[in-house]
Amino acid sequence: MKPHEVRGLPIEEIKGMLADAEANLLQMKFKHAVGQLDNKLALRETRKEIAILKTLLREEELKQSLSQAESLLKDLAVRMKLPALGELMKAEKLNVKKAQLRKAVRILSVNPQIRQYSKEYTALKQMAR
Repeated sequence: MKPHEVRGLPIEEIKGMLADAEANLLQMKFKHAVGQLDNKLALRETRKEIAILKTLLREEELKQSLSQAESLLKDLAVRMKLPALGELMKAEKLNVKKAQLRKAVRILSVNPQIRQYSKEYTALKQMAR
């Protein structure tokens, strides 16, 4: 399985595929311990498949978190009258967005109005990790 084959699928289907792959791996481990497993390379392939599926699920989780952070930053930019914050999160790659979120958190940390928006700041700081 290649990651590009699974990327367009819904999250629930990916979770189902992950559960199936993990159950399959468990069965294969038992067969291998007993000596009934014919293809030992299937263990490696199944572990790779599980790693790919977990990576894709994590990517989706990060995308959702970053979209929440983006909307929170836009809201803070309007309330704190900081136009630089609203324009920060306009990237397409996850690592670039994460770096821009960290930059926004640094900008917010030196702002004198931070006490008024401490709840939003701590939420953004948590997302930036």
